[in-house]
Amino acid sequence: MRSARLFCLTSLPNAPYVVTDLVHLRGDVAAAAFDGVVIFGILPMYAAFIGAGFLAYLLSTQLVLREVRSVRPTVARWQVEAPLHLLCAVGVVLGRISRLNSWDVATAPMGSLERMWSTLTWQGAPFAIAIVFVAIWGTHLVVRLLTGSLLSSLSRLGAAVQGRRRPRSATTLARA
Repeated sequence: MRSARLFCLTSLPNAPYVVTDLVHLRGDVAAAAFDGVVIFGILPMYAAFIGAGFLAYLLSTQLVLREVRSVRPTVARWQVEAPLHLLCAVGVVLGRISRLNSWDVATAPMGSLERMWSTLTWQGAPFAIAIVFVAIWGTHLVVRLLTGSLLSSLSRLGAAVQGRRRPRSATTLARA
């Protein structure tokens, strides 16, 4: 169980990290043969990739929240999410600036620690982490609210459809 939790913590930043792949968007657009490739290929691909990443992140944070609340039922959502967002912000900064991957911690622990130290003691690290933290928290909030609204609307739609269906009587079935 402990190794599963460690895996979750080291791989969790990968979900919001996908947003940083937007740095490649400009080059992909420039390399496109014509506008149709950009409009119908590149932009939808990036949107799907980033959307999937943040939906995965939302699901992960919901699972962590559920796990924490099974032990501490009264804990507030922000008390769980804020540290997760901060950990992910640090992970994104480490991944983007020092080019660390989740598996580097296991395959090259000493080199990883040196690269982490170098990045985290860099003068701009607190600013970079703060910016990424705000971006992660804000995007997570928007995705959570949109997903909740969508699920609520689908639930109401399903209930309305179920309410309109009337069981057919034997005489109605006989006429059909």
